[in-house]
Amino acid sequence: MMSQRRPRQSAVIANGMQLPPAARLAAYTPLVIGPTASRSSPCRVAINHRTHERLRAVALRRFGRRGHASRLGSLVLDEYLRVIERHYYGRRNASAVVARAYDAVLFDMDGVLCDSERLSREAGVETLQKLHGVSARAEDFAAFTGRGEAAFLRGVAEQYGVADFDEDKAKQAFFDIYVDGGYVLDLRPFPGARQLVARVKGMDMRVAVASAADRVKVEANLNAIGLSAEFDFVASSELIERKKPDPQVFVEAAKGVGVAPDRCVVVEDAVAGVLAAKKAGMRCVAVATSMGREELSSAGADVVRDELAFVSIADLLDMPELDEIEDVEMVASESESTVAKE
Repeated sequence: MMSQRRPRQSAVIANGMQLPPAARLAAYTPLVIGPTASRSSPCRVAINHRTHERLRAVALRRFGRRGHASRLGSLVLDEYLRVIERHYYGRRNASAVVARAYDAVLFDMDGVLCDSERLSREAGVETLQKLHGVSARAEDFAAFTGRGEAAFLRGVAEQYGVADFDEDKAKQAFFDIYVDGGYVLDLRPFPGARQLVARVKGMDMRVAVASAADRVKVEANLNAIGLSAEFDFVASSELIERKKPDPQVFVEAAKGVGVAPDRCVVVEDAVAGVLAAKKAGMRCVAVATSMGREELSSAGADVVRDELAFVSIADLLDMPELDEIEDVEMVASESESTVAKE
């Protein structure tokens, strides 16, 4: 007796393109994005943040490599959610369901946009070995995270009793090793980094990088992760005299984007950065990629997430999540709901 073939699970369509079966999206919610092959009129969309996070978590578990989760997000979830976020959270000087209190997001770079902290520590170990014959460990640099390359290197050198530490020479050697030595070539953006920046910009908010690192490293990292052209302003160590936990870098970044400090949100991964953000009078969302959740929370972070992929627009804006209202539903125009093909 021949067994009956199981019916195929319905697939999600994005602009006439059938999404990969591995996504299993139909098992969670019947989403349709943009015009389908059989319809040219706008389609009704209905999704909430809880569904978005659930799908993202499934993707992170299902795919071994982290990058796959962000590709899935860019294909469906992030572009899809962006439409509703703009409707609910609004745009600057435009009507919205609720009024928002912030107009700019200032991103730290190392440990927030990309996993450069690990690579920087490894390059630091090589730098001190080359200059002073010191056999430091990568974990020795953890206490100096977020304070710029000079303090980063000097702090560990002092722990090992280096008496003739030359700051300029050490920094130059570090950059030669980190950039020219190939460490930066292994750099990848954290899952969700590109999508979060795009969604924030999609709501007409300003975005900036506020890093204690030197410009050469900031530019090398942003180029490596494909985000060099996405920010309205970049504040690096050359613009400031005092490093984190002093708030100067965030104050300069706020000036650069033309937004008052109390209307800026900072995304940080280090205690020094969290302290600096709060001293600047800014909201701070922290990601526990370099330090523990308790450390970041104790430093004053308003919200702590495990990684950038789980930071929501509601986290940034200190507003209710989309799933806290009864129904968030709207008609998306063809231009807003187009999903970019890879």
